[in-house]
Amino acid sequence: MSINPHLPPDLETRVVNFQQSTAEHAKLKAAYELARIACGRVGSEKVVIVTGPTGVGKSTMARKLYRDLRNDCRDEVGASPDIIPVLGLSAVPATGRTFSWKDFYIRLLHQARDPVTNTSLLAPSTPDLLGDVIVDSPADRMVADKLRRCVETALKRRKCRWLIIDEGHHILLHKDALVNQIQFETLKSLASETNATIVLVGTYKLLDIRDRSGQLMRRSDIIHLPRYDLLEHEDQDSFIQVLKRFEGYFDLAIPPVLVKDSTQFLIKTIGCIGILKEWLARAYAEYLRLGCTRPFDISFALPYALPNKALITIATEATEGEEKLLDVNDRALVNILTSRQVDPSAERWAPVNGKRPSIPTPKQAGRRRVGERNPKRDPVGDCDAAGA
Repeated sequence: MSINPHLPPDLETRVVNFQQSTAEHAKLKAAYELARIACGRVGSEKVVIVTGPTGVGKSTMARKLYRDLRNDCRDEVGASPDIIPVLGLSAVPATGRTFSWKDFYIRLLHQARDPVTNTSLLAPSTPDLLGDVIVDSPADRMVADKLRRCVETALKRRKCRWLIIDEGHHILLHKDALVNQIQFETLKSLASETNATIVLVGTYKLLDIRDRSGQLMRRSDIIHLPRYDLLEHEDQDSFIQVLKRFEGYFDLAIPPVLVKDSTQFLIKTIGCIGILKEWLARAYAEYLRLGCTRPFDISFALPYALPNKALITIATEATEGEEKLLDVNDRALVNILTSRQVDPSAERWAPVNGKRPSIPTPKQAGRRRVGERNPKRDPVGDCDAAGA
């Protein structure tokens, strides 16, 4: 798809080249190294969560992780071409109220090159009579539970060790927190059944499910890809280095001037490199279309930045997500451990003078003390009137 329908093909190629360029930077590199370590652990985490604000570069990191893991297994695949050690796909948002596991399983089976997704198995003997009629694959006629079993079998047969799911937050967009917990448990179960590590890449929405499952906390590893902070001098310096790299990716007769306005670029992107790159690509396309001879700088690019209202929304989501990642101190943990209520029914009694107190036993049914009344209903109101 063209970024600008009025841009000639030769100029559009220059914009596409800029879009396809990558600028490895400090935040991305640090998060990527943690992800590689988590993916390399054996018999530990089964779900690796990579999270961060929108536009920070999570999808770029996911693609790099996919390529590098696949390259690590190049010799293994060469010796046995039928195995697929790493699979990757994006979670498609639901068209209805809940995430479609059936659609997800079919897409995953297609990535695994499973025969059940082969439409030729149901192709008619005279396809020319049907013209453009779309023929369903066998997978389209299966229910989700059966597809789930097909996925488990396919991943085992392909010896898949890593399943990378980009846009993973689309799985957890239901308003009911319990439904989201069930959705995540489904993923965790898939990881356990196939002995594969699932790398779930998405926004801070992924963190909501973390606080609802102690088992998930124990079996998962959370990796944060943060934005560059305007208040941190080290982050400002790193952001300048990114701008310098981007300056070298423009194919212009007049060199672009970006670094001198680094603070304003940081503000108008809230420190997210993905937002910066998309902004520069829009401005670059318009710059080429107009045939400008002035320098490509902040004054030219500013009209093509995201509106401040949109940036405020993104910044608010980012700060709220960052707060979710903050840990609590030991005092909060001690308060939880010492706040249990005494439960007499469970016979939890504190010792008195070093001795366990006697625990009263319930009375036997039908046995009463001397002088104790038999149970009966007492009259209420005027006895004479009641007996009349």
